[in-house]
Amino acid sequence: GAAYLCCEGKRANGEPKVLCMLGAGWSFSLATYGLIWGSSGLVFLVCLSSLPATVAILFFCVWLFGVMALACTGCSDPGIFPLYARPKAANWRYCSKTRSYRPPGVMYCSESGFLVEDLDHFCPWTGTTIAKKNMCCFQTFLANIMITLVATLVMVGAASTHSSGRWKNHGAGAASLRASKQHAVVKFRPDDVVCGISTWYSSGTTIGYGTLDFSCKDNTKIISDVLFADWGLSTGSCGNFQSKESCSDSDDSAKQWARDRCVGKSRCKLQPEKVAQIGDPCPGTHKRLVVELKCE
Repeated sequence: GAAYLCCEGKRANGEPKVLCMLGAGWSFSLATYGLIWGSSGLVFLVCLSSLPATVAILFFCVWLFGVMALACTGCSDPGIFPLYARPKAANWRYCSKTRSYRPPGVMYCSESGFLVEDLDHFCPWTGTTIAKKNMCCFQTFLANIMITLVATLVMVGAASTHSSGRWKNHGAGAASLRASKQHAVVKFRPDDVVCGISTWYSSGTTIGYGTLDFSCKDNTKIISDVLFADWGLSTGSCGNFQSKESCSDSDDSAKQWARDRCVGKSRCKLQPEKVAQIGDPCPGTHKRLVVELKCE
């Protein structure tokens, strides 16, 4: 036929057995790999740094299983029937295309050019004939397309959710911006005020909060006071932060915690994991550490 035989064995009765092959339309199936698995794989790589480890592992397993299902469909024997010069039963019929006899249920596939058991159709997307022996792989491949589509949407949503909490500076009056990755940002204002926001992040197998690294813009000055500090879900921007009543340390414990570590110093580092020692205003919530310092 028009298919390409890669590896062949023998059955117990001595008849040939196809172990691996490429269908007549194998070249077109490359477009399927690129269109479906290539595009979803690219989205996965782009979103990987923003995904929780469990979501990344789950999507990779779905993606790999889909590639295997497509390969199984395109490279396995669809049920090719051997050629017989003489009929083995009275109900066998002669096939002029292959010049051989075939029993009921065996049909000729014009695209592949061979006899096959329980022929369903020829699928250009997998590049091969779909019949008795590769039908299970084909149905798995179709189901996995839908699963991969849903998983890709979930992955993009998860990556967007974890990225949305990262604070970005849009102020035109910022003198400079220093960031430790994107989950801990420190912003300098011209009036010797330094602001910082640390948010929860997930990068591969690493999760946590970014460490805020404060220092005065002018190296001759020191941190003189903590104007604002909150461990919760505060809103606003540098110079206009506001605590959220439903999730905030109402007793200013975060502010005192920051004072103890920064006032009187030219530089200090604040780690949100340690601020948890003062208490948890809203358990089970990814909070933010927001601090506004004054240099003199």
